[in-house]
Amino acid sequence: MSVGGCALRLRAVRGQGRCGLQVTRGHWLPRAPRRSAGVAPGPAARRPSALRLAATLVAAVLCGLGLPCLNTAAGAACWELEEPPAGTLYQGCFYGGRDQATEDVVLPQDVRRFEELVGARTCWVYFSNNWFRSRRFPLDTCRWIRAEGKVPFIRLMLRSNDAEDEPDPAYAPERIAAGEFDGDLARWADAARGFGTPVLVEWGTEFNGRWFPWNGSWHGGGATTLTGDPERPDGPARFVGAFRHLVALMRSRGARNLRWVWHLNASDDPEEDWNRFERYYPGDDVVDWIGVSAYGLLTPLELEFQPLREQLDPVMERLDRLAPAKPVVLAEFGADERALFTSAERWGREALTDVLSGRWGRVIGFCWWNEAWRSDENSSHDTDMIVEDDPALTSAFRGLLRTHDALLQPAPVVRLMAPSPSTADLYPPPVPEGDGSLLLLAVLELRRAVLDQALTPRTEAAPSGPAAGADQGPGSNAVPPVSPPEPYTLEEVRLLLRQESTRRPLPYALAGDTTSSGR
Repeated sequence: MSVGGCALRLRAVRGQGRCGLQVTRGHWLPRAPRRSAGVAPGPAARRPSALRLAATLVAAVLCGLGLPCLNTAAGAACWELEEPPAGTLYQGCFYGGRDQATEDVVLPQDVRRFEELVGARTCWVYFSNNWFRSRRFPLDTCRWIRAEGKVPFIRLMLRSNDAEDEPDPAYAPERIAAGEFDGDLARWADAARGFGTPVLVEWGTEFNGRWFPWNGSWHGGGATTLTGDPERPDGPARFVGAFRHLVALMRSRGARNLRWVWHLNASDDPEEDWNRFERYYPGDDVVDWIGVSAYGLLTPLELEFQPLREQLDPVMERLDRLAPAKPVVLAEFGADERALFTSAERWGREALTDVLSGRWGRVIGFCWWNEAWRSDENSSHDTDMIVEDDPALTSAFRGLLRTHDALLQPAPVVRLMAPSPSTADLYPPPVPEGDGSLLLLAVLELRRAVLDQALTPRTEAAPSGPAAGADQGPGSNAVPPVSPPEPYTLEEVRLLLRQESTRRPLPYALAGDTTSSGR
C-alpha cells in the first residue's frame, strides 16, 4: 500500500483477547491541519506551531530509532473498508427485534447474543436510519459498533413513515435529485466524515420491489415522459438520478469513508421489463458493493418458496453481465420458522451451505435477517425469523459456521487510502477518535498517535446555526459551508495523553499483509 508516496505494510496482532495494529514498514510525519481558502486562522489555529515542532522532533526520534511511521503529508487520507481476503467471507449481524422495535436502535448485547448463539464473530452491524425517526447521522450507534470491532452498515431510509405499497408524501426520488433535502443530507455527510472510520451505507433498499416508496411503480413506472427513451423508463430513471445525487453530495463533503451499496431484491416486483433491476443501476462510479435480498417463506400462510440457490443463480448471471467487477453481499436472507410447508432450519441450512461452499465466487459476505413481526390481527400468522427462537436453526448455524471457521474473516479489513485531489487541501487525515483510537504499544507510539490526533481537526464540531439543532423537518435546503473545525488546544493534548493509555485499539485488521488475517 502507498500513502503519500510511502509504502505501508500493516497487520493486526492479537493478545489476551485484544486486537492491535502493527506497522511493519513505512514512514510517518505529522502535518498541521489545512484550512479553507479565505478563512483567517483564529487563536486556536495558531497554537499548533509548538505541536508541529514537537511532532517533528518525535518523528525524527522514531525514525532515528528505526521505528515505523506513517507519512500523511500529501493531504487528506481516508479509512476505507476492503473486501475480505480471498477465500474468506464477512458475516454481518442484523437484529430488528419484534415488530421492528430495534431496527433503528440495535444494542451491543443484541450482537453479542447472536455471536454467542452461532459461535462466530460478525464484521458489520446492519441497521436502519429511518428519517421519520431522525435525520441525523446515527453517531452513537456507529461508535459502539466500532468499539465492538465491527463496521456500521446503515440503511439510509429517507421516508416519512413505514407504510408499504404506496409513494412517500415527502421524499420522492425526483425531489432528492433536485436537491430539496441537501441541507439535511450535507449535515449527515459531515457527521459521517467526522466519524472517520469505514461505514457501509445504502439508499433505496430493494428498489425493484413495489413495497418500498422509491420503487419506480410510484414515480412513472414504464412511461418515458421524463426521458423520452424506451430504454430508460421514468420510474427507474428517477431512482438513478436520486442515487447519483446522494453519492455526489456526500463525496463533495469529504465523506469518503462511506462505501455505497446498491441493494436489489432477488425477484423483480412487479415482474415487468421496465422494472428489471438492471434499469436501476446508477453506474460503476457511484456503486462500491452490490447487496442482494433473498428469502424463503415469509409468513406461515405462504405456500410457495424457492431455495436460495434458485433465486441467486439467475441473479448472479444477470449481475455478471451488468457489473462484473463489483463485489456482492447477501445483505438479507432468512425464512419464517413458523412456516407450515418447510422449516426455517432446512431452508437456512441449505442456503448457508451454498454460501459457505463458494457456489457464488463474487459473494464476499452474508447476513441473516433476525426479526419478528405481526402479519395481521391473528397472532398465529405472525412471522419469526429470529435465530435464537428456533433451536434447530441455531444448531444448524453453529454447526456449519464451526465446520467452516477458516472461511470466516474475524475482523473488518480496512485500508488508509491516499487523498483525492478534490479533498486533499480541505480535509486532514482522519484519526479514529474515542473508543476507536489506536493501540499504542510503547510510549513513543503513544505520543505519536496523540500528536497526530492533536494536529487533526476535531472529528465533531459543536453545532452552529439553527439547522444544526433539532431536526428541522423535510426539505431544509440550507446547505452548511464545508469547513474543518478548529484544531485541538495544548491543554486538550495533555488530556488526550492521559486518556490514550487506557483506550482500546482500533479493532480492525489492516489491508496489505498477506501473512495475517486478523485472527
